[in-house]
Amino acid sequence: MAVAAFAAYHGTLLPGLDLGDTASFQDAGGSREITPRQAYPLYFFLANIVVWLAGGEPAHGMNLASAISGAVACGLLTWLAIDLTGRATAGVVAGALFATSYTFWSQAVIAEVYALHVVMLAAALIALLAWGRRPASRGRLAAFFAIYALGFGNHLMMVLLAPAAMLFLATTMPGGLRALTAPRVVAIAVLCAAVGALQYAWNFQSLWTSPDPPPSLLEGLRTFWFDVTKSDWRRTMVLGVHEAALRPRLAMYAFDVRQQFGITGIALALLGTGALLRASWRTGAMLVTAWLVAVIFAYTYNVGDAHVFFIPSHVVVALAAGAGAGLIVEWGRRVPAASAVIAIVLLLYPAWRAYDTWPAVDRSGDRRAEALMADLAGGLPPERALLLADLNWQLQNALDYHGRHVDPSLAFA
Repeated sequence: MAVAAFAAYHGTLLPGLDLGDTASFQDAGGSREITPRQAYPLYFFLANIVVWLAGGEPAHGMNLASAISGAVACGLLTWLAIDLTGRATAGVVAGALFATSYTFWSQAVIAEVYALHVVMLAAALIALLAWGRRPASRGRLAAFFAIYALGFGNHLMMVLLAPAAMLFLATTMPGGLRALTAPRVVAIAVLCAAVGALQYAWNFQSLWTSPDPPPSLLEGLRTFWFDVTKSDWRRTMVLGVHEAALRPRLAMYAFDVRQQFGITGIALALLGTGALLRASWRTGAMLVTAWLVAVIFAYTYNVGDAHVFFIPSHVVVALAAGAGAGLIVEWGRRVPAASAVIAIVLLLYPAWRAYDTWPAVDRSGDRRAEALMADLAGGLPPERALLLADLNWQLQNALDYHGRHVDPSLAFA
C-alpha cells in the first residue's frame, strides 16, 4: 500500500515552487538553521535529508519529502487496520481509502507538515495497541510515550490524541487510573516529554545567532514560546468560530467527509465503528474519542484552511471503514466463494475513488508560481534595478524563495 500510494503521489507531485505556507517551507528547505516561528524541527530535519539527497532546488525535495511521508502514512494505516481487525482486506481498504482521500492527497504532493503528522499519529496508535496486548510492559509503554513525544516535533496537533490515549491507558492498565499515575509511569512520561522537547533546541539556538538576540534568557524563552506556539494566532483561532457560523459549519463537515470517502465509505465507517466497539470497547471508545476531539477542534478552529485540520479525524474514519469492509467479507464466507467476490468489489471502490480524485489533485504540470515570480522579478539586473514589492504574505513567501534559491543576485525589498 505504501508503494502504491507513493506511485500516486509521485505521479501528481508539484514539481517546484508554490505560494503561501508551502513556499515558506520550501524556502527553509535544506537550511541548517530554523527560527522559532518556523517551528516543526522534526519535519525540517527529515525533509532536509530528502532535499540533500534529491539535489537541485529545495522546492522539489520538500515536495518529495511529503510524498514519501504520505506513502509511509498509508502503509502504517494499513498495518494498523489489520492490527485492529485481524483481516487483510480491512487493512487494504482502510489504507487505500485514506490514500485516495482528497485532502490528504492534496497535502502529500506539496511541502506541508500534515503527511508526517499522520505518520506520527499512526505510529503512536500502533505502539499504544501493542502496549494494550501486554499492559504490564513498561518498555512498550515507554515506546508509546517516546513516539508520541517525538510527534510534537512535527506538529503540536499531536495533543489532540491525548484524551483518547489517556482513556485507553486508564481503562486498560492493570490497576486503572491509580497505576497510570504511579511515580514510575509518570517519570517515564516526563522523561520522554523532556527528550522530545529537546528537538526545539534547534529553533531556540537560532534566537541567539540572529542579528538582534534577546536581551535576557527570560525574554528569549518568552519570545520562543510566543513564536513556536503561534500565540498571536491561537487567541483568535482556537474556539474562535462565531456562534452564528457554527450551524453552517455542520454542512461544511458533511461536505468534507463525503468529499474524502463518499457515501459508501461513510456507510462502511458506521458499520465498522460498531464492529470495533463490539470487538473491544476500550479500543473502540479510544478511536471514537480521537475522532470526536479532532472534529471538534477543526470545527471550531477559526482559520481559512480548516479542511486540513480534519485530517486526523479522516484517519479514524478510514480505519473504521476498513473494519466495516472486513466485517462484510466475514459475512460473505457463509456462502462459498462469495467472500472473494465481495473483497474484489470492496477494493474496486477505492480504486474508483483514486481515478475520480486524480485530476483534482494533480499538480504535476503546475508551474504557475514559478511563472508568476519570473514575470514579477525575472531579468532585473541587480546593478541597475531594485525591486520594491508590496505583496500579501502568500506572494511574499514565493518572492523570498525566488530571491534566495532561483535568482540570488536579485535586489529586492
